[in-house]
Amino acid sequence: MAKNNFLTRARKQQAQALFNEQRWEEAKTLYQQVCRKDPHDGEAWTMLGVVMGRTGRMDEAAACFRKAVSILPDFADAHYNLGKACKVLGLYDEAVSAYESAVRLRQNWAEAWINLGHVYSYQGRMFDAIESYRRALTLNPDLAAAYKSLSGLLIALGRLDEAAVCMRKLAQLIPGSLDATLGEIKILQRRGDTDQAYAMARDLFETHHGILEVDFLYATLCGQTGRQVEAIDLLERRLATGDRALDHQQLSMIHYHLGDQYDAIRDYHRAFEHYKSANQIKSHRFDMQSFKRYVDCLIEHFNPDFMRTATKAPLLSDRPLFIVGMMRSGTTLVEQILASHPDVCGAGELHDINTIVLEILDTKEDGQFSADSVINLCQDRCNALSKRYLDRLTQISPDARYVTDKMPQNFLHLGIIAFLFPRARIIHCIREPLDTCVSCYFQNFGTAHPYTHSLEQLGQYYREYHRLMHHWQKVIDIPILDIGYEELVSDQEGITRKLLEFCDLEWNDQCLRFYENKRAVATLSHEQVRKPVYAHSIGRWKHYDAFITPLIDVLGIQ
Repeated sequence: MAKNNFLTRARKQQAQALFNEQRWEEAKTLYQQVCRKDPHDGEAWTMLGVVMGRTGRMDEAAACFRKAVSILPDFADAHYNLGKACKVLGLYDEAVSAYESAVRLRQNWAEAWINLGHVYSYQGRMFDAIESYRRALTLNPDLAAAYKSLSGLLIALGRLDEAAVCMRKLAQLIPGSLDATLGEIKILQRRGDTDQAYAMARDLFETHHGILEVDFLYATLCGQTGRQVEAIDLLERRLATGDRALDHQQLSMIHYHLGDQYDAIRDYHRAFEHYKSANQIKSHRFDMQSFKRYVDCLIEHFNPDFMRTATKAPLLSDRPLFIVGMMRSGTTLVEQILASHPDVCGAGELHDINTIVLEILDTKEDGQFSADSVINLCQDRCNALSKRYLDRLTQISPDARYVTDKMPQNFLHLGIIAFLFPRARIIHCIREPLDTCVSCYFQNFGTAHPYTHSLEQLGQYYREYHRLMHHWQKVIDIPILDIGYEELVSDQEGITRKLLEFCDLEWNDQCLRFYENKRAVATLSHEQVRKPVYAHSIGRWKHYDAFITPLIDVLGIQ
């Protein structure tokens, strides 16, 4: 036994030496030998995973790290490396779990907090990402990478004064920093000073063209200042070079932007070709059959009899105001109108309900879950979950009468919401189906909504959404108000009064001037809600009717 231990230690030392010399394949062979000899050596599995990652075998790397954390659940390095691998693979939920474990085990690990912030950001969890970056800066106030990432989120949220502070700190840490200059331009852009932003971007482009972020920001500002042809020329030339340094995400981003520019000059054929290319580049798949089975299970288990007799939380707070619907259906606009009332705080898209549902429902990979997972939901458990969510709302706003949660996908969770918040109100945003789906197809949601990359799947998803909302309307007993986007645009005051009456709120003229509200908006609609309502997006699909036949066929529209 002593001889075997000696040989194992010798192999590990040799493997580490090879690793230090970047002789990856030889190091991999030795670490594989160690792991075969002692399958319970969690540190060896971790190093084997690192080597696999260095040689581009990310799936195998992730498998090694999973093995390592199963052996050594308190080994922070294994969790951290699993997070890195899952981030590369686009497995963001698993990456978050791994990074959260790493910082729980080693709370002073600034780099892990930064990486956790990155993945939160990919998931759209902006406020969690900001907190992670701030934690990293608490540990190390001179982390330039944290200031860069934090300022980017603050700009996206419209918290421009805070972003400017970060950019000044970044410029102090790295004199002449290109990132600081880009940040300054983006702040001007978000403040609405597009002419000055364009002038700065033009100057920067002349000295730094060829750097993608510089090119893209300059092209964006060209588009925003009416120079669409200039933006198109720049981005088309960038595509024509076949730049191998561009990854799939960057290529997709360029195609989305070209789609927007061609759409602006009404060249709809070229616009659609670029939108199509942007979506085809995406490699994230969506299991539509599993999603349909999940909707089937919701309708089966949350039936009228069960909804009448099921346990409900005794906490009868009416603070939560849920705004649901399909993506791009007007949820951000409705929230902005309500958040302009002094008694309402707009919290944006909260992930808390989805987290609660994952805890309650034992959902399998095929989309099915057992009825027992909701039948056995006792009143104490309901009470605890309800209180946890309400405490979160108190953290966001201790005083507002209502706090809105405009996570559109909460339409999936209205059964659970009805149990946890029997006095809540639900606002359901509805928009013409083809306009809704076309707008989704033309938006870069990253990895958050993979069904939007296929016209067929978009149509199928919409049908399931419509089927489920029809079911909820029949079985849940908390009030639901349908708000049509087209009606809101054509009769803003009338529909706004309807919204306020539904919430038992007094009239306030500021709700009509929602575009003056300077609150942070973290969704893709942040620019639209800074302007008065406009009608040019209604019927937009008609410009593309020749190209969206698969969507029209699935929706069954004649």
